[in-house]
Parts: sequence; structure tokens; C-alpha cells
Amino acid sequence: MRSGDEEKKKPDLVRHQRDCRVCSHPLRQEIEATYIRWESVSKIARQFGVNRKALHRHIAAFDLLARRNQNIRAILLRIVEKGVVQLGRVSVHDLIAAVTALANIDESGIWTERTQTSNLYQFLPRMTLQELELLIDKAQVPDWVRAEIEKGHSDPSTVN
Repeated sequence: MRSGDEEKKKPDLVRHQRDCRVCSHPLRQEIEATYIRWESVSKIARQFGVNRKALHRHIAAFDLLARRNQNIRAILLRIVEKGVVQLGRVSVHDLIAAVTALANIDESGIWTERTQTSNLYQFLPRMTLQELELLIDKAQVPDWVRAEIEKGHSDPSTVN
């Protein structure tokens, strides 16, 4: 007899692989990679012609959620890209939060604090798409922003 906490059963991978439609799918690796890149289960199921419940079982059997969570930068990057292109669908607050998170999460999904503190947020609306991408991908602050921060400007409307 077990106590109140029921142990979670791990799936039998041999049985799972034998019966799983995702495991036998010719595009299995692409299906898994698409999930890890934060595409929705419903969209993946439609795109690859697999059952959503089967896909959920497959995700659980191979612990793909953990791998997906390590790839948090992918979903944040999608928010930023959609926000820059279609600002009406993403609030400015959410866009800034996503850019901030991207600047602090490394490729392994680990949050790393930046040592320099400055009010970079005020300059985000003035940055070009290329400057935002460099900020996100390489944590590279544009020279004009760095110069303004060093000058101590706090009002982005005064920046040329």
C-alpha cells in the first residue's frame, strides 16, 4: 500500500516505440524538433498528420518538454519577431519583457544577470529591427545607445 503520493509510472519505452505512431513516423525527428522550437501540439499534429493524444504521449515518454524548456529563447524570439512586425498583437510591455528575457537567457536556457545596469528600455522603441536582432542574438548594444547611456541621457526623445 502506498502513501498519498502515488509514484508516477515511467512509460515502457520498448512498448511505447512499438505502438507509437510518432516513433514510426518517417519525419519523427522533424516532429520532435518542431515541438522543441515551441510550435503548438495542435499545429504539429495537423502539419504531420498525427493524433494529438499520441503526440502528447510521445512527448511525455521521451521527456521532450524538458528539452523544449531549455529552448526558451526560441519562444521569446518569436514574441519579439511578431511584436516588431505586428505590434498590435503584442503589447509594448510584453515586447520589452521578451527582449529583456532574451538578453538574460543564454543558449542553454540559463538566466544570467548582466553586470551593467542602465535603463536600456527607453531606447528599444527607437532601435531598428537589425539593432534589436543584434541585441537579442548577441547582447550587442548599438553604439548610439551606448554613447547616450554614457552621456547620461534619460530621455530617448533627445537622442538624434
